[in-house]
Amino acid sequence: MIGASGGRAAHGLEPIAVLLALLAACSSAQRPPPAVERATVHRASGDEARAMGDPAAAAYAYARALAAARAADDRRTAADVGYRLGTALLAAGQPVEAAIQLEDASAVALRIGDPPLAARALLALARAR
Repeated sequence: MIGASGGRAAHGLEPIAVLLALLAACSSAQRPPPAVERATVHRASGDEARAMGDPAAAAYAYARALAAARAADDRRTAADVGYRLGTALLAAGQPVEAAIQLEDASAVALRIGDPPLAARALLALARAR
């Protein structure tokens, strides 16, 4: 439908082009690395198992989350998940394994500057011993 005005049809497509550009920008949002996503999914799985009263399943999920966080070199998530793993192991009746995880979680938390997490890990460690 290009007539005497020359670019009239192209001008009518301009809003559509803008809309498509906006949609493309929204859909190309930065996703975290796969290991970080795995850590998040396994942590959520562990939280769900813990809430359902299954500390052994929670410990398994948290162990997988911890491995993924370490693979991603995500120390903050590793400290958090290590603490969760330690408390799940403690609830599952494995105080020796819990103590190892809680010591590590508290040390990492102190290194990254998270004293509240370090304190929670140390309190749980006291219960493990």
